[in-house]
Formats: sequence, structure tokens, C-alpha cells
Amino acid sequence: MNKTFWEEAVLEPLRRFVDQALGFLLNNFLAMVVVLLAGILAAYGVRLVVGVLLRMVRFDAFCERHGVTAALRTAGVTRPPAAAAARLSWWLIVFVFLMFSLAALNVAPMTDMVSRLFLLLPQVIAALVILLLGYLVSAFLHRAALLA
Repeated sequence: MNKTFWEEAVLEPLRRFVDQALGFLLNNFLAMVVVLLAGILAAYGVRLVVGVLLRMVRFDAFCERHGVTAALRTAGVTRPPAAAAARLSWWLIVFVFLMFSLAALNVAPMTDMVSRLFLLLPQVIAALVILLLGYLVSAFLHRAALLA
């Protein structure tokens, strides 16, 4: 079968490109969307559970007694601490699932970026725990100095 120049040079590469683009869209992009939607649904569930649990254990009253609410107001947070913690948990879950959905694209730079980010995650969590402990110790020392 003789192929003309037009078929060989233009149409065949165009067909291959369309096949690869549709394959990418149908496989990787749809997988990304499904993972992201599942993450958003999971985040709403976690937000609801965290909000209910923190209200049950009276987290707002605990934060008020220890001065956390006043510190949050100073920082510009107007929500109660339980609602702020529930919203923070929502954003953390959405962020994690966003990273998973980017990895589902199977694009090498995205996969590399996501793996590097998850390698840094324990260090970020440790830094946040140290920051929280430092705040609690400083609040305790502040009250101790006032009483002394």
C-alpha cells in the first residue's frame, strides 16, 4: 500500500498524538479527578467528626482557660478553636489528596515533587509540635511569673 506524503508526514503523527492524548485524558486525568473528589468527600467527613469530637470534649473551654483563644484572636482568627481545628483538618486532608491526585497523573516531574513533599512532611509536623509545645511552655511561664 502506497502512502502519500500527506498521510505519512501529517496524518499518522496526528493520529498517534490524538490516541496518546485521549489515553492520557481517559486514564490519568480521570483518575486524578476521582482521587480529588474522594479526598474532598473524606475531608468533609473528617471535618464533621473532628468538630463533633472537639465539642464533646469541650475543647473551646479548654482553650479559653489556657489562653489559646485569646492568642488566636490576637492572630486574627475569629472562629472558635474547635471550628478552626476542624477547618484546619479539612484543609490538611484536601492538601494530602491533592498531592495524591497529582501523583495519579503519572507525570514524572509531578510524581517526583509529591515524593519530595512527603519526605519533608515529618519534619514539618515535628516543627509544628515544637512550636505548640513552646507556646504552651511560654504560657505556663507567663502565668507563673504573674503569680510570683
